[in-house]
Amino acid sequence: MPPRSSQGGSASASGTSTPTNEHEQGIMTYNALAGASLEAGPSFVNAYFGSAQPTAGSVSHQNSGQGPAAAAVVKSHRGLGQGGTDHADEALQQLSDNSIGASRQVEDEIRRLMDGVHMDTTSRMSESAEELRRIGAALSRCMALRDKYMKCSVQLERMNPKNQAGWAIYPPPPAPAWRNTQRRDVTKTTAAEEFCFGACEIPAADGRVFELGADGLYAVHESAAARASGSAPFTTAPSIKEFYTDLNYVLESISDGPIKSWTYRRLEYLDARWQLHTLLNEREETMQSKLVPHRDLYNVRKVDGHVHLAAAMNQKHLLRFIKYKLKTEPDRAVIVRDGRTLTLREVFESLNLTAYDLSIDTLDMHAHKGAYHRFDKFNLKYNPIGESRLREIFIKTDNFIDGEYFAQITKEVMEDLEQSKYQMAEYRISIYGRSPDEWDKLAAWVVDHKVISSN
Repeated sequence: MPPRSSQGGSASASGTSTPTNEHEQGIMTYNALAGASLEAGPSFVNAYFGSAQPTAGSVSHQNSGQGPAAAAVVKSHRGLGQGGTDHADEALQQLSDNSIGASRQVEDEIRRLMDGVHMDTTSRMSESAEELRRIGAALSRCMALRDKYMKCSVQLERMNPKNQAGWAIYPPPPAPAWRNTQRRDVTKTTAAEEFCFGACEIPAADGRVFELGADGLYAVHESAAARASGSAPFTTAPSIKEFYTDLNYVLESISDGPIKSWTYRRLEYLDARWQLHTLLNEREETMQSKLVPHRDLYNVRKVDGHVHLAAAMNQKHLLRFIKYKLKTEPDRAVIVRDGRTLTLREVFESLNLTAYDLSIDTLDMHAHKGAYHRFDKFNLKYNPIGESRLREIFIKTDNFIDGEYFAQITKEVMEDLEQSKYQMAEYRISIYGRSPDEWDKLAAWVVDHKVISSN
């Protein structure tokens, strides 16, 4: 059924409208609207599906910018809602509120939608208002819990020290590529120039005091005098009971049937809106992409996020590196086992292997279907040839050789990134919490081996 409008009429290509029976009935067709007063593209989509605020008389969209589709929904709901509460008007009225910030639009839209009631043509209402309000309250509380724990753990964007004035980063990050007019000669830049430990500003000792409370949580005080005076700590960690109460609520909301149904329909709705946007604007966006100079899939910057550093290199790279070290440094002491220091040759002799025997298949570090949802099998894939000692030698930062081999192969991976120029990566190194000085050892590994790259 075409959307209804009080200012409709069939439009010609020039945009003039002629009074017809459709105009008298308040009907405007989709094509007539497109040719009458609105240009194709995102603005047309917004106008066609824009929010509408119903008035006592007719519904207008051309002068106020309200969409005819929304106006049609209002008219149809007015017909269904006679003799009862018109919940559709309230929902559409709330949907017209655009004063919220961009970062919370989705959450606030969910809250507003929960106050309305979905109507259909076959029954008075498909779901009860109480059920929808219960779903909305549950989702709103889950979002509030997310904000609560992000604030407690200092994970809000404004709390990030790098976003605060006066926060110095050394070595300084490179200038943005679109503003960097001075090209750096990579061949004349040495590792010592890229990173000098003497140029680092090491913070002085902090006067804050850490204290383990009776509830098993650490409390942080500004100073020993503040703790002695009985002032409250500036940390706001919740109690164990409060944490598990909130966790259980989130888990119950996730497994709730009506919430699952509502969120599924919501995703289907958003997918349909995306398909509509693609149908209306695909050609225009393609043309805009073609107008951008010097940018395509191969010279636009791409970032691989959250890649474990032990898996940053491919199997062929790791295999070639192991063979190279076994050929050039066979007599280097690399590990201690049972009180005895073993060389690289002795390690492979204990495994009954030679460099000739090594291959991609014997390395056996490729993840396959059997590792899906099996973290134990997935973790074993980090062991070359299934041996933990080879993992300790080649892809560990804390070992007998202070992670030298791991640093060398990591710098080779970073060189490949720098040569590709448009490829970036965000590598992660695991912290196991097995010793208090684990952070210090990891920092020393990065500084001593100068494991740093702008990519």
